[in-house]
Order: sequence, then structure tokens, then C-alpha cells
Amino acid sequence: MAMDEPSAPPSPARAPAPAPGRWRPLRSLALSFSTYLLGLASALALLLAASWWLLYTEAGAQWLLPHLPGLKISSIRGSLLGEFSAERVELPLPGEGAGLRLQQLGWSTPRLRLSQGSLWLRVEFDELRAARVDLALSDEPSTDSEPPQSLELPVGLEVKRLSIGEFHIEGLDTPLRQLSAHLSLGADGG
Repeated sequence: MAMDEPSAPPSPARAPAPAPGRWRPLRSLALSFSTYLLGLASALALLLAASWWLLYTEAGAQWLLPHLPGLKISSIRGSLLGEFSAERVELPLPGEGAGLRLQQLGWSTPRLRLSQGSLWLRVEFDELRAARVDLALSDEPSTDSEPPQSLELPVGLEVKRLSIGEFHIEGLDTPLRQLSAHLSLGADGG
């Protein structure tokens, strides 16, 4: 061998392949479980963020309410769980031609309180108001559903000051004017 020929570098010694460890299945299981928990936490965070957006922002209310089946609503201002108002709300009722129309509907910020007994939640408003309410009832009895077995409610509702400027009932000539009331549904536990 001549001196001017470079010598080939020595081949590095290969480390022996590690023997399959007895902890490898546990590591794989831990990685899978932590990925599952991360995905579950992400889904829960996304659900909470979407709920907050729908209930506590004006944009959420403006998106949600028109998507409720049968409900027609215009000029939404405010959030559902805050100061809220709408220019016009129309809700169909069971029966041919039956419906409820509210004009200039508004409410104060509701308070949600956990309850005991058969009620699991109480919703309390200081004020719920409408400038005009039109109620049209059907002449035909509804055959869509059976009468309820019980009128017990899972959610209680309290309105300290309910006010309606004019209440028109189809078939009555004279509307009821300047109605004011305190409303408490579910006050006796359902």
C-alpha cells in the first residue's frame, strides 16, 4: 500500500439493537391515553367556548335565534343572558293559523340559580317587557300531541316585573292595555 493513498476510515462500530423493553407497551398505552385526554379536553373547551359565544354575545344570539325551528325574529340587540331586545318575534302555535307575535320584546340580565328538589334550575328576571302581544288561537283542536300528564316544570321562572303595553287576542275587539304582573312558575317546586 502506498503512502499517498488515503486510508479508508474505520467503520463505526454499531451499537447493539436494544432488546424490546418490557415498558414499551405501557409507554404506548400512556401515549394513547394522554392523546385521548387531550382530545377530550379540547372538545370540552370548544363546547364551552361555543356555548359562551351563543349565550353571552350579540353575534351569538343573532346567529342562534333565526336557526330555531319556526321562530321568526328581527332586529336582535344584546345577548340571551344579558340585556336583550328584539323588534319582532313570531312563534307558531299548534293548530291551523295559531301563533304568538311579540313586538319590542326585551328583558333585563337574567340570573341562573341552581335549585333543589324537582327543579334543577331557576331563571330570574328583574324585568320582561313587550310593547304589544298578539295571540291567535286555532278553532280546531290540535291532534299533533297528547295532553301532558303533568305540568311540573324542570326549570323555574321568576319575573319580578312583567309588563305588556297591549295584549290582543284574536276574536276579542278590545285589547288589554298596560298589563303588569309578577310571574313565578315552579315556585312550589315544579
